[in-house]
Amino acid sequence: AQALWACGRMVAFEDPLRDKIEFGSEMPPPYLPYAKKYASFLLSSKDDLSPKDVAQSIWALGRLKISDNDILEPFGELAVKISSSCNSQEIANILWGLGTLRYDRGDNVAVLLHRICTSPSLREECTSQEAANIMYALGRMKIHDKDAFDCFSSIMMDRLSDATPQGIANALWAHEAVKISPPRGLLDCWAKKKLGIVGLMLKKEDEEK
Repeated sequence: AQALWACGRMVAFEDPLRDKIEFGSEMPPPYLPYAKKYASFLLSSKDDLSPKDVAQSIWALGRLKISDNDILEPFGELAVKISSSCNSQEIANILWGLGTLRYDRGDNVAVLLHRICTSPSLREECTSQEAANIMYALGRMKIHDKDAFDCFSSIMMDRLSDATPQGIANALWAHEAVKISPPRGLLDCWAKKKLGIVGLMLKKEDEEK
């Protein structure tokens, strides 16, 4: 699992540089065949994998864009199987990986969403970044689940001071992708953090009243 995760980390590091190095922007990294072998090996001993192993592996599949059915489908099923033992970070990493690959098993995704949204302890530990990543994943998969968006928007709104402009932008993009209106506070916070204009906007509105 660590070897597969390391491959995902390498490609994440290379992404901004791909046009500047010999691989080019379209050619897959030379270690991709090895990553697929690692993934297949992990599936052969899936009963021994921990929730962290599964989460890191699916995150790496997303980074490496490995969507082969004989790899992605078993990992998706495995994620559901171990979901009751996952923490919020692990579920966020799983959903990010699945979303990046545009995973089409909405029933399995629903189980993972249910794990966080119905658990007070997981909602409490879920960070603004994790919530943003989950919404981004739902947007990539075109999953219109208003209850889930309300859940993760609420988590972000409770932790706006920790939210990054990119995280908020990803959450807003996800809302748009599935045609769900985002909370006004999320829009205002993005404008303030990214552009520094909310105060001016509100002041102008007050002057016009």
